[in-house]
Order: sequence, then C-alpha cells, then structure tokens
Amino acid sequence: MDGLEQKAKASGACQLVVKDLKEEFVKDYIFPCLRAGAVYERKYLLGTSMARPVIAKVLLLEVWYIDHLW
Repeated sequence: MDGLEQKAKASGACQLVVKDLKEEFVKDYIFPCLRAGAVYERKYLLGTSMARPVIAKVLLLEVWYIDHLW
C-alpha cells in the first residue's frame, strides 16, 4: 500500500480510497454467478467480469459521497 496515495494524486485523483469488499463481492457477485453456472467455454470462471460491477458500484458511491462533501 506504500506509495499508492502519491501514485493516485500523480494521476489526477483528489484522494485515495481503499475498501475491503471481499465479503460483499463473494456474497453478492461470486455466489450468484456460481449458482447460475456462469462459465466461459464450459471451463473458465468469469473472474474479472464478475469484479467489474462491484468496482463500478463502489466507485460511483464514493464519487457521490465526495461530491456531496464539497
């Protein structure tokens, strides 16, 4: 985690937010995908595509929160 805040600010971010989303990710995204049998070519789990919705959700919530603080 060292250096992440400097890297974020160097890329134009106003701040760095780090959240532990493991429990929400597993409960709300991985388990439903596994129950639905979401695999690609009958052998690959859809790992990165499963992560995108939770990342987008939290990103938008953080942007909304930061915007309403200003």
